[in-house]
Amino acid sequence: MNHPISSDAAAAASLAFDQHAHFKSNGFSLRRGLLDADEVKALSARLREAYLGEQLKFLRNDIANNVPEVTHYIWDPRVVEFVADSIGGRPKFLQASDFQINHNVFGWHRDSPSRKFGGVDWQEFDGPYACVKCILYFDTTDFGLGVVPGSHLHPIAVEDVHHYKGETVTLDQGEAPDFGYGLDDWRPVNVVVQPGDALLFDQRLYHRGWPTARRSAEERRLLSRAGQYKYSGGKITLALCYGLDNFHSHRYYSAFRFHRVDLKFQDLPPPIIDKLEANDLLLSSMGRNLFEDDEAASQDLYSSLKMALAVEKLPEAEDVLFETPPATRSDSRLKGEALTRPFVKFQRQACPACGSVEPLLASNYPSGNQEFFANLTVLGCAQCGFAFVPNRVLGLSRFHRRAAPEGALKDPAAVARFRPDHPFTATWPEATAGLENRTVLDIACGYGAALAEFAGARRIGVEFDPEIAAVARGSGIETVSRLSLVEPSSVDLMIADRWLESLPPKEALEELKEARPKLKPDGALLLKVSNASLLRLNAKRARHAPNLSFFSARALKAMLNKAGYGTVEVRAAGAKFKPHRTPIYTPSKGRDDVRGEWLMALARV
Repeated sequence: MNHPISSDAAAAASLAFDQHAHFKSNGFSLRRGLLDADEVKALSARLREAYLGEQLKFLRNDIANNVPEVTHYIWDPRVVEFVADSIGGRPKFLQASDFQINHNVFGWHRDSPSRKFGGVDWQEFDGPYACVKCILYFDTTDFGLGVVPGSHLHPIAVEDVHHYKGETVTLDQGEAPDFGYGLDDWRPVNVVVQPGDALLFDQRLYHRGWPTARRSAEERRLLSRAGQYKYSGGKITLALCYGLDNFHSHRYYSAFRFHRVDLKFQDLPPPIIDKLEANDLLLSSMGRNLFEDDEAASQDLYSSLKMALAVEKLPEAEDVLFETPPATRSDSRLKGEALTRPFVKFQRQACPACGSVEPLLASNYPSGNQEFFANLTVLGCAQCGFAFVPNRVLGLSRFHRRAAPEGALKDPAAVARFRPDHPFTATWPEATAGLENRTVLDIACGYGAALAEFAGARRIGVEFDPEIAAVARGSGIETVSRLSLVEPSSVDLMIADRWLESLPPKEALEELKEARPKLKPDGALLLKVSNASLLRLNAKRARHAPNLSFFSARALKAMLNKAGYGTVEVRAAGAKFKPHRTPIYTPSKGRDDVRGEWLMALARV
């Protein structure tokens, strides 16, 4: 039986629908005065006295376990109704939460488990993505929040947001209008908030803390020059995360409760569980780790640098020192961005290439880009210039570089499109001559493109993928699935094109060691790798992606020597360039004089 809906109920339903549509389009909702101003003013004073002490700022995660004074806001009807109207359904509490006093993160970033646009969090086969963060503002003396409306729906590059020079919209009073920005028409929005306001945003939305919200640009510049990065002396916020009861919410909960071990979330206490259940806010998967049941769900998870180091056991967490380096004139091309992010020094970590025990350095490169898989943090050695991405930071056990070319499985001739721009035979004519009836092996042959240079030799390619190996065999190449299947002392020339840099350092060293016994006594290994040149690439050239290891000429020689190769010579190929002046990875001894786009290394036993 159908029941008529009253005009008041219909109006309320329409309002809720409008707010949901607004939220879906813009990625954030603003509710002025959601909480009573006197209520939060009194609470702020108590919280500041209880938690701040003599510190300048305070941050605590997992408020259900750690900040009992504010847990009642999790099920506060005002908060729950605001969230429900925005996401279009009954929300569930996802446990992820934090309480902050004078704490800021003012680089543009996302909070979703996937931070590369198009990742798992953008695939809605199992229901809509509705994971949101609701920030309640208790004290906002000098603070606001920046958002990029529409960035949860459109592939806007984070570098474009960092370098944005156009019009910026400021919301100082009233509700948020419907922006509906798209890929070709977007701009940052700075929201000025008052005590009692609430701001809700899709976790895939670009956002940042906006300290000095009520200061002029000149005042902000003066504060920056004075090194006063703490800016917001009057900020107290509570952030609570909610979502619909579906796959995305289960994944979000598991990502923060179980994957992000660095945040130290714990099981919710029974009284909190009971309260959530009584208010219909309990996530059905609460307490269960999704990734134990569904390994595929862990694809492209974001990991913090500290977590990556802890998992990989590079150093222990307490051995990591975060430092912000002083700005110098030579840093000007970085426009201050890298200078606002801490570098990292490692106490007891040797360089994987040269073995130097000098403290390694780390920085986001380039400019804190989170669009490439996850967090582009690289660790670098000041001695030899070797740098690498911690494997866990990317969330990958191994990166497979080669993708099937269009039509290659049907037409083996298509492999010609993949032949090197700078052939081995052109760079090393003396090492690649006279190989007729001799054996040439490609360590990672793919479709056999590099081996096409050696048509007169016996050609063997190592390729684990059977479909790709079939294409190589169509060009007259013998294939094996593993290097271990190659007979010892059977290879005259071993080549590898853009192979070494796609491996994490440990695997690169292990595979170089495994390859050495396959060479004849007078055999040679010929490598081609992209030239990181101490990570100082020409500004007009994109970073060589997706590298896990970055080699300078000196680092490449060091790793080959470490793997047992006696003599190593490195030559340049491709465009030449001059290194930029930047102190990040400047070696302390000598210079790396190989300035080509590519490094070609010849190693003999």
